[in-house]
Amino acid sequence: MRHIPEPATQRLLLENGDIDVARTLTPTDVAGLEGNPDVKIQEDVGGQIYYLAMNQKKEELANPDVLDAIRWAIDYQGMTDTILKGQWGVHQAFLPEGFLGALDETPYSLDVEKAKELLASSGVTLPLELSLTVRNDQERMDIAQSIQNTLGQAGINVTLDVGDGATVLGKYRARQHEMTIQTWGPDYPDPHTNASTFAMNPDNSDEANATGYLAWRTAWDPAELGPMTEAAVAEKDGEKRKAMYEDIQRQHRDDSAFVLMFQQQSQTGLRSNVENFYTGGATDSVVYWLVTK
Repeated sequence: MRHIPEPATQRLLLENGDIDVARTLTPTDVAGLEGNPDVKIQEDVGGQIYYLAMNQKKEELANPDVLDAIRWAIDYQGMTDTILKGQWGVHQAFLPEGFLGALDETPYSLDVEKAKELLASSGVTLPLELSLTVRNDQERMDIAQSIQNTLGQAGINVTLDVGDGATVLGKYRARQHEMTIQTWGPDYPDPHTNASTFAMNPDNSDEANATGYLAWRTAWDPAELGPMTEAAVAEKDGEKRKAMYEDIQRQHRDDSAFVLMFQQQSQTGLRSNVENFYTGGATDSVVYWLVTK
């Protein structure tokens, strides 16, 4: 095992046969390896989810029409076709592909005119001024700038509030953001791991300091979704449980203070003679002991 932080260096070492597996290649590196008979690219889904969280303490963001407008003012497909190509896919539910009850429905797409209509009916003063808190790494900045651009077309002026990871996460946990781009990954291979944090918030007060609930961090009360989630985790029948999580996700997708955007897609560079490498899928539990070469 070697820690090689630069993807370009990983690519060079892989091409030269100095390493057998390269796990954090960029889309540019992957494209550059095409046609190399000594190297292959393995594609798997990962468990990480990209989402936009909108603080319900901000009056305008507690307006359902504004939330809907934002959902329709994001270029999901455009980002996955360009800046996120090969690394992330459009995914609009809090359970990643591979989990019981995960939805593959993607009802939202960029529709600036629809977003404008929703903003016009919302009653808020336009143009709406909002800040977007984002970590200062390139991928997140690229996503933030895309969102800034398309929301601007719809009538929402977005100011980027950029900081390091600790600062951005601290603001989010303290409920001091307006909007923020974040990722989340499952802690264990059961749907409750994500359902409990996205769709439960037993005490929405500041005093609760319930930072383990993403719903609390964004000051959103899930109302009936909380009891629905508790019922789902207790359900013994697999098919009934699956249907319960599907219902929870649909309501959450359409009515919550979150916009679920993307699921991780892992692209691993392997020497052509390497077999049985497994990334762990949506649980991100890499298996090495099965690998042969």
